[in-house]
Amino acid sequence: MTGIIINEGEQDYTDLKDVLTIIGDSYKDYNWLITNYECYPLSADNRELFSGDPVVISGDELMKALEEDNFQWVWGVISAVSKDYEEKAVLSAGIPYADGNSAIWTNPVKIQHPMADIEIIAWDSSATVVIAKDDELIRRIKDIKPEAIGLEEYNGSN
Repeated sequence: MTGIIINEGEQDYTDLKDVLTIIGDSYKDYNWLITNYECYPLSADNRELFSGDPVVISGDELMKALEEDNFQWVWGVISAVSKDYEEKAVLSAGIPYADGNSAIWTNPVKIQHPMADIEIIAWDSSATVVIAKDDELIRRIKDIKPEAIGLEEYNGSN
């Protein structure tokens, strides 16, 4: 498991559509648990969907919402969980959070939700953190975003 922080070289933080695009079509293989978020969608449908309560949404539905309205995520934890898990089980296994969570900045790097394979964290409109069980995904992000820093390295220097 490894992570990366993107906090330089971007016009906006966190561009969730951009991160899902880098993940590639495998984002469709997951349901996405979205928790502890603050975001500002423009469309009425997205404002209703992302009204503050935890959301479990398919990868296809999430990308559709972002294609309609690629809005800013100020805070939030977006966790990729296998479609094999029932929504009730996902929600009862814990609610990841970003704001006030110092564990994000501590090594060893780990995903908060026990059922998740990928965790995307919107951090106060100033950074995007991605943690994944698949180290290849983190390498792919680094290749596309060379200004990104390994989270372990970042945590060790702060």
